[in-house]
Amino acid sequence: MKNIFLALLLLCASLFASPVKFKESRYIDATGKTINLRGDIEFGKDSITVRYTQPAKKTLKVVGNALTIESEDGSKETMELSKNRQFGFYFSIFRSINEKNMDSFKEFFEVTKTKDGYKMSPKNELKKNIVAIAVKTEADKPKNIKIELTNGDKIEIDAEN
Repeated sequence: MKNIFLALLLLCASLFASPVKFKESRYIDATGKTINLRGDIEFGKDSITVRYTQPAKKTLKVVGNALTIESEDGSKETMELSKNRQFGFYFSIFRSINEKNMDSFKEFFEVTKTKDGYKMSPKNELKKNIVAIAVKTEADKPKNIKIELTNGDKIEIDAEN
């Protein structure tokens, strides 16, 4: 479940132009609690960096085929995306989202344009984890993303600038 949250966070983060400050709210159905986070996202030519600043400092950085997670205490965990199909899938579409290429999602989602953004309904194996993704845009830039998971969890991310 932790991997799903990280992957979805990064998927959502990639919808925003970089660098962007964000606030994130994660509702965890199993506990009935909501976690609120703040941070910023930055896209490099060959990398994506998500820096959490609250409630704890943590950095997630994708470079090439490697995802490195660095905690506030300096401990690091690195995984190869090619060995983790789930993360590999999410990261394969990150660039497309950042480049506003919604057509690249059609293999994995039914993408519907709405009056204020997009609604994405999963196809195939993604239906096991994701119910829907809604992206609200303003001046053709993503401002809000809501993700509903099959286990009842919900994630909402808002761009702050």
